[in-house]
Amino acid sequence: MNLISAEGAVKATFSCKTSELLAILKFLRAAIPKRIKVFQRIMEVTIMTNQVSFVVAGASKTLACAANGPAKFTVSFPYFYDMVSTTIKSNSDISVGDWFMMFNGSTIHVETFFFQDYCILRSINLPMNYSVSDILRLSLQYTEEEIEFNKLNEEQRKAFKALANDTQLVVSKLKKYGFSQIEIEKFIHDKIFIHNQNSGQPDE
Repeated sequence: MNLISAEGAVKATFSCKTSELLAILKFLRAAIPKRIKVFQRIMEVTIMTNQVSFVVAGASKTLACAANGPAKFTVSFPYFYDMVSTTIKSNSDISVGDWFMMFNGSTIHVETFFFQDYCILRSINLPMNYSVSDILRLSLQYTEEEIEFNKLNEEQRKAFKALANDTQLVVSKLKKYGFSQIEIEKFIHDKIFIHNQNSGQPDE
């Protein structure tokens, strides 16, 4: 599961057996009316707690799996089907953030929606001597429009790119000691996006 992305904060995830996901996609593919043109075959995916629903024109299916939402994204059904059907991994891991989805490490841009009430274009409240972690956590509290309105989008983009690069460096250094990529990414993700947010304590 990818929890660190150069594209921005990961806001929702789900993980399942590839065979189960492919079975659902095959069911949906068979149900799509033949009159629907290929480029019009769009799938809507809704991630809730421990379940994900897949909807296309003509059918829907729900998969029970390890999932954390809520979030929704839309993606080209043929493109997503091709990604799943050609993967060699037994498990499929999907991560979603603002305007992007990662499937087993590959990132594509998709239309996303997160079920939260926002006051559009709020002023962003940052500490006087804010840290890189404060910039990284902006996406958990503010919309993309608010971040851009406050002219912090470029700084945030650079922060996520640096985090992704540093994470890969740590992974390469610690792999020989038996640490897996997911263990390292989870530690970094939780430290930045969960523990500090919940405690309200500044970074050391």
